[in-house]
Amino acid sequence: MDGHPNFDKSEWKYYLDEAEQTPEVAENLAKLRENATSLQPEAIHFIDPSMGSGHVLVYAFDVLMQIYLDCGYTVRDAAQCIVRKNLYGLDIDKRAYQLAYFAVMMKARQYDRRFFTRGIQPNLSHFQDLPKMEYSVLNEPLRSFVAQFENADTYSSLLTVHADADLDVAVDAFEGMIGFDRSQMEHLMTLYRILSQKYDVVVTNPPYMGGSGMNATLSAFVKKHYPDSKSDLSTCFMEWCEQFMLDSGYYGMINIPVWMFLLSYEKLRKKILKNNTYNNMVHFGRGVFGSDFGTTAFIISKKKIPNYVAVYRRLFKKQGAVDSIEQKEAWFFDGMEYHTAQQENFSKIPGSPVAYWVGEAVLDTFNSNQLLGDIARPRVGQNTGDNKRFLRLWFEIEREKITFGLKHEELKTRSYKWIPYNKGGEYRRWYGNQEYLINWENDGKEIKDYAVVRNHGKHWLRYIQNVENMCKPGVTWSFITSGPFSVRFLPSGFICDVAGSAIFPDSKDILELLVICNSKFATLILQVVNPTINMQASNVASIPIIFDETQKPHIDALVEENIALSKADWNSFETSWDFKGCPLV
Repeated sequence: MDGHPNFDKSEWKYYLDEAEQTPEVAENLAKLRENATSLQPEAIHFIDPSMGSGHVLVYAFDVLMQIYLDCGYTVRDAAQCIVRKNLYGLDIDKRAYQLAYFAVMMKARQYDRRFFTRGIQPNLSHFQDLPKMEYSVLNEPLRSFVAQFENADTYSSLLTVHADADLDVAVDAFEGMIGFDRSQMEHLMTLYRILSQKYDVVVTNPPYMGGSGMNATLSAFVKKHYPDSKSDLSTCFMEWCEQFMLDSGYYGMINIPVWMFLLSYEKLRKKILKNNTYNNMVHFGRGVFGSDFGTTAFIISKKKIPNYVAVYRRLFKKQGAVDSIEQKEAWFFDGMEYHTAQQENFSKIPGSPVAYWVGEAVLDTFNSNQLLGDIARPRVGQNTGDNKRFLRLWFEIEREKITFGLKHEELKTRSYKWIPYNKGGEYRRWYGNQEYLINWENDGKEIKDYAVVRNHGKHWLRYIQNVENMCKPGVTWSFITSGPFSVRFLPSGFICDVAGSAIFPDSKDILELLVICNSKFATLILQVVNPTINMQASNVASIPIIFDETQKPHIDALVEENIALSKADWNSFETSWDFKGCPLV
């Protein structure tokens, strides 16, 4: 399409046309696309590095066939060229590879009935079940070549490979030697050929695996080779695409949308903004794969094109809602939530989220105001590692064994065991959700000792954090937030959980932060920096502080009244430890 804009795409019902560009960008694009006018279909290299059973390759086959026919090829010649020259694929699983092999061959036979007799093999391979070779019988460069495929059945396409120029000579020299299997070597050579070239197009639905699901070998590998995307294999494959694309190339991907917003992927987002260009995106939300975690499909080009205007489609109305594929398709064709955005604007927002729907007025609030994190840094709570062991509901413990109202400075001087524990809870503003206790006897010695065990003998601070703020008054919120953002006053004497993180500002600022964070404005801002159900401390720190000091006395009085009303409501039920009796009696 870059080189042949008159190409007939009338049957591509999901194709997103490019947005209108400024004259300067249009001129830049024309220069970048000059070489595409002479591009021949046989020169297009297309790969799916996690091909599964070959769905993407089969779809690409039909698109390539249309391109070949437009260029005057016969159907039979086109089918042969596509298998020999265009399509490449890899997968970690041998069975998936076999299914993909079958699918591509049957697709070729659809266009060429005698294809099976032509001896053409697709450029596909797999990593699983690679037999181990006896390295001791091999000399260089063969030994180094084989050794780099060790653990290939764990790393899969994320491998980076190389080969010495004399490799073919070395293979011939070891033909027939004990411990040397020519078929094994041919398998490795096929993998090498696929992994050692650059591609015009990479399209994939990558594997999804967070760091906690990786074994030690894989975890160490991605931390070393993919440091900016190591939190999930799906994002590691985004970096892989960057490495394996030609300078004029594109990569398209179906992925979970966490990389668009979460703090752990900020470096990846900034790398894309610096080096690449978002071309378009369809942000599906949940429901494409049933009750999934959400899905987004996008195309990114290797070239950085300043001020490029990309197209974004948002196919959900409420965060977390599960809509059917039929509903999303109807919304797509109805033109629902059509957005255009320049990616440079993403950098104006803390964390550089892919907030494509945000207008100029909201962007300006980040640049012209102080952020909440500049006043008081939101803090993550504790991770006990075993809540069943260390936590209790307040009514499970005798009243005289509970210490309420403990001050921070009393943690090391007073005798106590059970103290209040702030664990988040349901949507509630101003006050409440106070139900749990934690065993913090001897300044949390038992919990800290267990944290050392969990941390393989290292310090407990990895799990027991922000001890300098324990039992201080502050502002707290629930980590899981499916509706409007809600914060509550946190009295003295609480230790916070990860699910009940908090802010500990100067006492004079507590009421001010309560009213700002409980405003519609804060909910709007947080939907920009992280429109997921998990509200991280870094997201809350990004709220711009817009406050009229002349109104502070009046607003503080209203906030105090709201806290008092919410506290009275909370204490009117038996779930509160301050319950005295039903107010209606």
